[in-house]
Amino acid sequence: MSLFVELPKGPPLILCGDAADLAENLEQEIAPGLCWQDGEDEALASIRKLKTLARQARAELWPNHDIAFWRTLRRFPDFHE
Repeated sequence: MSLFVELPKGPPLILCGDAADLAENLEQEIAPGLCWQDGEDEALASIRKLKTLARQARAELWPNHDIAFWRTLRRFPDFHE
């Protein structure tokens, strides 16, 4: 499950959930984890759907379990300035 978030300022965010838990899942269209071994085509379709929605809504895609990605984000309270 993923979540589309509209904020008072800035672009919308899409929290990718387990559909794309690492940036490489989005960037290289790699199915996440081992749970997709028998359904990689479905996993890739979900990734592509998220990317299409992000383009259409001009939203940012946030992979949920990528520590390197999270370290690039501004922290509270700076995020809200």
